[in-house]
Amino acid sequence: MKQFTSIVVTILSLVAFQSAAHAVVIDFDFFPGPDGMLGTGDDVPVIAPNVFNDQPEQLTDQYAALGILFTPDPPVEDKNEILSNDSFGGTLPAESEPNLLTTRASAGGIIEAEFTIPVFEVGALVGLEGGTPGNTLTIFDALDNPLGSVFGINEFVSISSVVPIARFTVTDTVPAIDNLTFTVGSGVVPEPSAIAIWGLLGLTITGYTRLRRRK
Repeated sequence: MKQFTSIVVTILSLVAFQSAAHAVVIDFDFFPGPDGMLGTGDDVPVIAPNVFNDQPEQLTDQYAALGILFTPDPPVEDKNEILSNDSFGGTLPAESEPNLLTTRASAGGIIEAEFTIPVFEVGALVGLEGGTPGNTLTIFDALDNPLGSVFGINEFVSISSVVPIARFTVTDTVPAIDNLTFTVGSGVVPEPSAIAIWGLLGLTITGYTRLRRRK
């Protein structure tokens, strides 16, 4: 009986581990407050200007409590800067008010960040700058090997990996993104895996029942 209980607990732990994944959403409208979370009463509003020249601050560790660091640090002028949605001709339908994240062409045309926690999926509203070819979101592993990329113009795109994502980039002449979303925890588990675990639990219970009957 003890052995059977141990097996069941192990299987249920796997199910719980799978369900532990959760998404973090950064809309660049707030910084986390003292509690280190977004969506709570102590969030700090971000009042952003319309043009790069009026934005003295670049993102580095403002969202570190959520498991993400924007690079480089020390920062580069006009890279990873929060601007008003009005910067590119007003709010596009898919965006959240009032801000977005962007990088000037003269600063390399790249938004980039690294994760300090296990992340298995990254997504964002991309290509929000208008009038350019769109943005490419690329993810990398801990050895800086590309794991995949996805392209988008004024749309939400995402890309996942079975191994932890160490960092990502968004590239274009002037990339602009919003609603950065990343999945942390147990990772992206294909639906068949969940079915297999529940099936294993069912087979274990069935086998134990038959064994008891024989005794």
